Amino acid sequence: MIIKEITIYGYGKWVDQHFSFTSPVQVIYGPNEAGKSTMIDFIISLLFGFQNKRQAVHGQYIPKNSSAYGGEMVFVSQDTTYRLTRIAGTHGGKVTLYDETNQLELADTDLQKILGPVDRSVYTSFFYFGELDQQAFYKMSLSDLQLRIQQIGISNANDWFDLQTDLQKKADNLYTPRGRKPVINQQLKEYSQLTTKVAAARDKYPQYDQQTSQLADLQMQRKETDQKISELQTQVQHYQHLAQVSPLIKQKHRLAQEVDQLAPQFIPTEQITEIQRLIAEKKNLDSQLTEMMAVKTETTNNQDLLSFLKQNAELIGELKSQLAINMDRSSQISFLEKEIEAKQQKVTQQIANLGSSITELPIPFETNRLGEISAIINDDDQNTRSKGQSQSVSSAPVMVLGSGVISFVIGMAAHLNWLMILAVIIFGGAGFTWWRQKSISMPNDVSDDQHQMQVEQIRRDYRLNDIPVDRWLAIQSDLQSIYRQKDEIKQQTEQVDQLSNQLTNYLEQWQFASHWLPSETGGQRDRLEVIQLTLTDWQATQHSADQEQRYAANHQQQVQQKQLQLEQVQVELQKDYQKLGLDNEQQLANRIEINQEYQDKQQQLEVIESQLKDLPTVTDTEVADVDAKLNNLTSELTTNQQLNNEQSKQIAETQATIQHLVNDGSYYELRQQQANLQTEINDNVIQWLGYRSALTWLETTMNIITKGRVPKVLELTTKYFAILTNQSYNKVIFQDAIRVVREDDTVFEINELSRGTLEQLYFALVLALAVGFHEDFALPIIIDDGFVNFDGQRKQAAKKLLTEIGKQNQVLFYTADNNQLSEFNEDQIITLG
Repeated sequence: MIIKEITIYGYGKWVDQHFSFTSPVQVIYGPNEAGKSTMIDFIISLLFGFQNKRQAVHGQYIPKNSSAYGGEMVFVSQDTTYRLTRIAGTHGGKVTLYDETNQLELADTDLQKILGPVDRSVYTSFFYFGELDQQAFYKMSLSDLQLRIQQIGISNANDWFDLQTDLQKKADNLYTPRGRKPVINQQLKEYSQLTTKVAAARDKYPQYDQQTSQLADLQMQRKETDQKISELQTQVQHYQHLAQVSPLIKQKHRLAQEVDQLAPQFIPTEQITEIQRLIAEKKNLDSQLTEMMAVKTETTNNQDLLSFLKQNAELIGELKSQLAINMDRSSQISFLEKEIEAKQQKVTQQIANLGSSITELPIPFETNRLGEISAIINDDDQNTRSKGQSQSVSSAPVMVLGSGVISFVIGMAAHLNWLMILAVIIFGGAGFTWWRQKSISMPNDVSDDQHQMQVEQIRRDYRLNDIPVDRWLAIQSDLQSIYRQKDEIKQQTEQVDQLSNQLTNYLEQWQFASHWLPSETGGQRDRLEVIQLTLTDWQATQHSADQEQRYAANHQQQVQQKQLQLEQVQVELQKDYQKLGLDNEQQLANRIEINQEYQDKQQQLEVIESQLKDLPTVTDTEVADVDAKLNNLTSELTTNQQLNNEQSKQIAETQATIQHLVNDGSYYELRQQQANLQTEINDNVIQWLGYRSALTWLETTMNIITKGRVPKVLELTTKYFAILTNQSYNKVIFQDAIRVVREDDTVFEINELSRGTLEQLYFALVLALAVGFHEDFALPIIIDDGFVNFDGQRKQAAKKLLTEIGKQNQVLFYTADNNQLSEFNEDQIITLG
């Protein structure tokens, strides 16, 4: 695991802070109270959980000036980048783990898989180097070191070590090489004393050895006779059983001969099964081919249509691709015709609104003459009014101005530019009228006749014969609308004609298929729909024909495949027949009958052999001589039994003589005590050996589980300690306590070392433990002011070793000593404020 960066939301004095670790050996420098210990506890807590009040010896580092608590860490493990977030919550805080490499959100258990069996306690023991507890280090033994190492590799390691300690205690209570109190040690001492007493007692009886020797000889002779009797009894029983089963033996020999005669004609069951499978498969294929050949594939009755479609496929396809366009054209024609009809109705209504007496449609005024004509019309209006109507005349400009305002508002609302222009003209007319009223008293240069001529000329030019002069300006809006809609009707009519011609041209292109199309009825739209339906029918006909063709081809292919399979089966069947020397199925049936006979006799033979399985193999001669052999063995057994009785009598007499020699019974009691004690010693030794075997198995098993890390850690500790001391010490010994060997072979207890050398040894052990677990748990090593008691030379050696270790494990080195910064590059250093 390599920590790339940490972000602290709130933890102790740190609030909203971010740090990036870019170097394998990262130095974090800061004076006292700079927050180094807080950052170390933050990293450990982020990995293993926040401690509660009871667990946190130095406090929980809850921020005083922020409500945020916790933070996040980005780290890399096994080429995968993770983002770990831990904030306030129960059971060590709320954890979120995200796989940034694969963009996956992971569960809390995935963090435990990454950390393995390492918890806070194990981490601070193996990967943290801080203040040294000298007293605890002085007392550390090889067993303590093994326990610390095996705590990671073995679940419930404490229970294993408790069991190991209990077994060792029980074994030591029974026996130790130099002990006096263990049970076996005391028993051995007592046995030695009894042996001396027995020897002394035995010397009191001169005849005892002779009688004892005679008794041993007699017991040996009887033992040999017993063995001979046992052998004879076994042989007698054998021949008695042989006499009973001789008919079965004869039957066995007969069946064995018959089986041997049938064996050459026996066909293995798997070969018969294979041939029968081939025969069954051949019959099945013959049946399937018969059924398939009886099936007639249907053909379509529309061959003429299909031929026509095939010959004209390209042209039909091209016209089919144009059908949708022409259907759209038909829809456009229908829409335009409706538009034209609506506009014609509107024009008719507007013309009717002009007046029923109109014989011809007036022409609207041109825009450029609208002002001039308005002035003439206003002059005419003024001349026809009496001079006494001055009040009415004076109100004309106001009325004209009002009309202009209304026209302008309507034009803007309806977006009618011509109406807005008319409003402007009306405004001009109003102004002119006002000017005329101002100059009413001035001489009029134009005569009434000339003015009347102008009005009449306008009437003739614009066909206004049937409309009063005072309405000329009012009808201009309707006239403009009528003529505009007439133009639109003309344009849309031309567009309808063009689309209709295109449809006619398209329909004429279908003349080649007139025989296959329904009779032409209805309009262009109806004919297009007929063509569309006909194309659908043609497509269905072609699809059906294609299906029939594919079915016929598939059927033919299946027939060919079955025929090929049948040929292959026949070839394989013929080969099997030839291998067995057969010509047909009938010969196979005969051989199967022979097989059955062979198997029946073989089964009978196996039953008899099972009945005779306890009987040794015998020959025909032995079966014939069984009665004579049985008589001889019975006679010999009787003779040995009589000899055995005589030997038992002599043994009893000798034992009585020995008992008489032991007149006071003390020798017998000592021998009995000695025998009893020997039995107790043997039982205790067996129990002691059991404890020792269990201890050996436990030690071997724990070393296997922990992958032999103990020797590796011991070796690395010696290596690193030599580097740190510039080879002044070349060996570290782990036994009941830790000792070191100087280069001159002088051995030192660790309590004899200076504090600086002791810290170097402890530092070497921490690094060895961390590196020893690198393959499985490569966690960052944290060093907290670890070189305070190192001199300059030792610091250089430590820096060299850290650089080497940094190739495998990330090292976070916290220090308050700025003199140590010179040993590192600037890019390795983070300075805390």
